[in-house]
Amino acid sequence: MSQTFQHKCEYLLFLLLSAFVRTLPLALALLLGRGLGTLIYFAQPRRRSKARTNLRLAFPEKSEEECRRLLRENFRQLGQTGIEMLRLDLYRHPQMIKKSFAINGIEEVQRALAGGKGCFLLTGHIGFWEAGCILLPLHGVPTDLIYKQMKNPYVEKRILALREVTGTRAIEKRRAARKILRSLSDNRAVAVLIDQRVSRREGVQVNFFNRPVNATPIIATMAIKQGTPIVPAFSRRLPGHRYEITFAPMITFPQENNPAAETVIAATQLLTDQIEAAVRRSPEQWFWVHDRWRP
Repeated sequence: MSQTFQHKCEYLLFLLLSAFVRTLPLALALLLGRGLGTLIYFAQPRRRSKARTNLRLAFPEKSEEECRRLLRENFRQLGQTGIEMLRLDLYRHPQMIKKSFAINGIEEVQRALAGGKGCFLLTGHIGFWEAGCILLPLHGVPTDLIYKQMKNPYVEKRILALREVTGTRAIEKRRAARKILRSLSDNRAVAVLIDQRVSRREGVQVNFFNRPVNATPIIATMAIKQGTPIVPAFSRRLPGHRYEITFAPMITFPQENNPAAETVIAATQLLTDQIEAAVRRSPEQWFWVHDRWRP
């Protein structure tokens, strides 16, 4: 089977699932997502094992039973995330926004943009992290999103259309530096997720849950060189199919044209600490299946 044919078959299944999910009432669609997450929990032992290992590394103080309950709920949450992605554009309607979202601190983004240098939105794979693609442009915030290229180009094209439906622009992360600088010069907010592993060549070593990890220094470096403010922005699910989107006070670093390596590492550690604090608030909602602590 050629790769192109395989991608088209996958895309057909994706479209069928998407069409079905979009016809369901919200509560039923999310319940289906939680069920799919439970199915994945039992059907993917390697992912389950990796997530369990990560939880034990992050929370050595938790009992085995606590980790087991957290792990099962995490897979339900991941299933729900998939369903939310397929319905992303449906959240743009004013009634849906009012019903589903509690938005706190968006004035921090507006304050950061008032400086005319753009801003970074620091976030991670927590809760309904894609919601910002829809909400921010509707609140008058011109937004760009840095994303990682998908293996299936047909599915990627559809996902990008969902993300961009209210005006968000998607920037593929490879060779994205020049486009990011252009976005900042246009006084746009650039959303970046920095909670995934990078190679030793690309990253710097920081601590995450008291363990060493490699993290990208690009955002910290740009923020220092350009004098760009950073606004932490995180999502978490609430009971009743609601979501809380919180923008924390903006972070600024003294501007330097050639920051020392130690300065960049310290700034990257500060940003990583923001991610960790958000994960600790809602540990069941983070992407534990990712191999974050691989050497």
